[in-house]
Amino acid sequence: MTILGEMNNLTIKSIDENEWVLDGEEYGDLLLRRGGTLQLRGMTRAAEVGEQIEVFVYRDAKDKIAVTDKKPKVAENEFARLEVVDITKVGAFLDWGLPKNLLIPFAEQRRPLEVGQKVIVYVTRNHADNRMMASTKFEKFLNRTPAQYHMGQEVSLLFAQKTDLGYKAIVNNQHWGVLHTQDIFKSIHPGEKVTGYIKRVKEEDKIDVMLTPPGTQDFSKLTDRILKKLQQSNGFLAISDKSSPELIAEVFSVSKKQFKNAIGQLYKKRLISIDTNGITLNQK
Repeated sequence: MTILGEMNNLTIKSIDENEWVLDGEEYGDLLLRRGGTLQLRGMTRAAEVGEQIEVFVYRDAKDKIAVTDKKPKVAENEFARLEVVDITKVGAFLDWGLPKNLLIPFAEQRRPLEVGQKVIVYVTRNHADNRMMASTKFEKFLNRTPAQYHMGQEVSLLFAQKTDLGYKAIVNNQHWGVLHTQDIFKSIHPGEKVTGYIKRVKEEDKIDVMLTPPGTQDFSKLTDRILKKLQQSNGFLAISDKSSPELIAEVFSVSKKQFKNAIGQLYKKRLISIDTNGITLNQK
């Protein structure tokens, strides 16, 4: 069975120069325009009749069933950050990596969109005609059932927006989570997808996430790095516990909380001095 709006493995019926005829099953013969080779396990070779090729099946601008060997940037029931490339009387269109752009109907737009704007969307189907579409009102597609995560569990994160607490992220394409400012040790951008970890699931199913597995922070290695950096900088670094999380992340790739703990250890051992201007290596 060939499924519209998804990747399908279709059989090659014939090959004619740069055109392949594929068996679209209930949709009949489907034409794929491409060269006569296949990429398989890192090797390129001539394609043969009877082989299967993975293609995306969709309706083109003329409402005809079409195929492409390109994969979309996002699949159905997933979230992604995509760019608006056109505005028409029916809505906004997004570049999602396929010949036909993806529609966001006006009714599915939280606010009016502009060409060139990048937005977080959820990809779903229009139940009226079964066509793929997107929505910027993505909160309604998030899972409202209790989150069944455990501390340290590896998850996928899509950063959606900056808040007073840090960054809101969509966890495993299902739930809202928060990456708190003290756990940020690198630059974060809206729409960025990364692997993260569950820090805790609090009351009312509020989820805290982090970028490294719990318990992996090795402060001894961080303190060694700080001392080495001080030695390379003539004994002074213009960075302290008063510095911004962004500066600390840029210099040491750790969160502000981790950095404060590390220099606190060095201070207790009287290896450094700390003031508002930075940290200084104490002379032995």
